Amino acid sequence: MKLMLGRPGAGAWQGEGEGSDTLALAEGFETAAAFTRLNAIRCWASMGARRYAHPRLPDTLRRLILAGDDDAEGQRAVEFAETIYARPGLVIERSFPPGHNDWADVLESMR
Repeated sequence: MKLMLGRPGAGAWQGEGEGSDTLALAEGFETAAAFTRLNAIRCWASMGARRYAHPRLPDTLRRLILAGDDDAEGQRAVEFAETIYARPGLVIERSFPPGHNDWADVLESMR
């Protein structure tokens, strides 16, 4: 079990990387960090599947990659987030880890 103190509201763990018009969004910070290392794309963490559509995204964003966990809850979270984040001028893509449950597992398998 993981515990988060406080009320995150529309916040997200923002990790490493430079700001650009492309951003990925994952569930947890380990997964977000792994996605960034594997793809060289900045990735934020929503801090849970139930919060996937909560983070407030930059208005300048032109491309959003939903880096979902490859399980039923992760797929539902990605589908819901697509409807919440849809807006003119924003391209939304889905990206699930090939052969693994999450992007942290992909990175670990390469070590």
